[in-house]
Amino acid sequence: MVEIMSEYFRWLDVAFLVLTLCISLGVGLYLGCFGSKQKTVNEYVYGNREISVLPIAVSIALSLISGVTMLAVPAEIYSYGFQIAMMNLGFFFVYLFTSYVLLPVYFSMGTSSGFMYLEKRFNKSVRIITSVIFIIQALLQMPVTMYVPALAFNQVTGINVHVINSIASAICITYTTLGGLKGVVWTDMIQVVMVVAACFSVMIVGFVNVGWDNVWQRADEGGRLNIWNLNPSPFIRNSLWLAIIGNTFHWIAKIPIDQSNIQKFKSVRTLKQARSVLAIMCIITTMLTFSACLLGIVLYANYWKCDPISEGRVSKSDQMVPLFVTETMGHIMGITGIFMAGLFSAALSTSSAKLNTIGATVYNDFIVNYLGYELSDLKAGLIMKGTVLISGVIAWSLVFVIEHLGEILQINYLMDGITEGALLGLFILGTLFPKCNTKGAISGAAASVIGMAVICIGAQNAISQGYNNNFKLPISTEECPNPNLDFFELNSSYVHTAQAQEDIHEPFILFRFSYLSYTVLGTFISVFVGLIVSYLTYNEEESKKVDRNLLCPIVHKYVKTNNSEHQQQNDIIDMKITKI
Repeated sequence: MVEIMSEYFRWLDVAFLVLTLCISLGVGLYLGCFGSKQKTVNEYVYGNREISVLPIAVSIALSLISGVTMLAVPAEIYSYGFQIAMMNLGFFFVYLFTSYVLLPVYFSMGTSSGFMYLEKRFNKSVRIITSVIFIIQALLQMPVTMYVPALAFNQVTGINVHVINSIASAICITYTTLGGLKGVVWTDMIQVVMVVAACFSVMIVGFVNVGWDNVWQRADEGGRLNIWNLNPSPFIRNSLWLAIIGNTFHWIAKIPIDQSNIQKFKSVRTLKQARSVLAIMCIITTMLTFSACLLGIVLYANYWKCDPISEGRVSKSDQMVPLFVTETMGHIMGITGIFMAGLFSAALSTSSAKLNTIGATVYNDFIVNYLGYELSDLKAGLIMKGTVLISGVIAWSLVFVIEHLGEILQINYLMDGITEGALLGLFILGTLFPKCNTKGAISGAAASVIGMAVICIGAQNAISQGYNNNFKLPISTEECPNPNLDFFELNSSYVHTAQAQEDIHEPFILFRFSYLSYTVLGTFISVFVGLIVSYLTYNEEESKKVDRNLLCPIVHKYVKTNNSEHQQQNDIIDMKITKI
């Protein structure tokens, strides 16, 4: 039997973690074997639209708060300052855009899939292309999500990362396969307790240990309270503009464009309920992300005179939060267990939502599309569950690649950056530009994916060769009892001084963009190319055939249409969902 006890991980810590994982697995087993058993496609994919507002809001929020937020955001603030915390201001714009541009379209089009929307607005080819993009995006994101808690648990207990990842992945795949959307949502309601407890308990105890005044004083002296960096350059790592604008685009691509969330928004019955889901979700997500940002300030205040990386106690900044938890709170039995349970809960929530949606996407957009008719509920269920299983295994195997790529937060944005802009651009073109046609949409999406793949891969290659113009803020080893001077001298690029970059060839300008600008760049390419191609291939008769229900209500008055059968529906936005 694998020994998981350690100096900082005792029986109560083990109990918290094991109980959390067992409950997650138990919910899926109950719903799949003893509850409703998810007999129909509607039950498996949409929970039979019997789930209320609060569980859906919690589920969406928790799917956004992965271990990346809980580990990588504090590490980012420790190294680069509090600027990234300004991303929380972006949720205001996310709410406005989602509530008044996208949700009205979703609830007027009479389908429960964003990809079906794109087929109605453009054609079947666009639907298939975006389905493929989504599946690739989800498969790239899940290994990052699952790697984070495995890395933290390895640091606390010494158990191999891949053993931990295998166990957690097996649990996630099992309860998602058996429980469907209800399993995902109700497990999230349980897991959110551990995530909130982990975020707030560690942050609060950290403030108490260091002292409220000391935390802010040390952060100020160390230059970590650099909120008002108004540098407009997109080539620096972070600024006020990049934090707000970059993350606004990123969150819009994550929340109302991501098919797993569209599926959840449409599992409630009216637009009014969906807007309530959105509002509650934004509040919960802001609270959790801001608590992670505050933890970053506490992290710096605790290690301000002895940087753990320079001393050699950890090898990556992403390992600093678990180090902080064990060193400063490990004596409090249960805290480490709560923190680890929160990390795994966040990871399981994000991954299970992706897996559930991949199953629905493969069935609806490929199997049914190819056959031209619906299969029996039994066959459909087997296909979706089989897809979940295969996708989970693929995501599990990709962790072997992810562990070699560098800082988690930047890798997360890089993986998303290749595809997010293309998907967001398609929905912007479809809902806000009536004259955009199919050729424009396909051209824009293709240009965005290809362009961002080149930019993201080129940027990662430049970093692997030693280039980095994102200089970390000063750190100190002044009070380290055993400073690892050899490590510090041999890894001078850790502090990323300009001197350390003198002998490194500066890469092509496209490879120097901030990781926070990737979604903005991808969206711009998609929309710009889409509009240009649509203008060059414009057909007035084709434009008149666009159903106004597929356009944002804001642009209705600018649209001329010959589709008289849809006229009465144009003003009916708050309508009940039709069953599939």
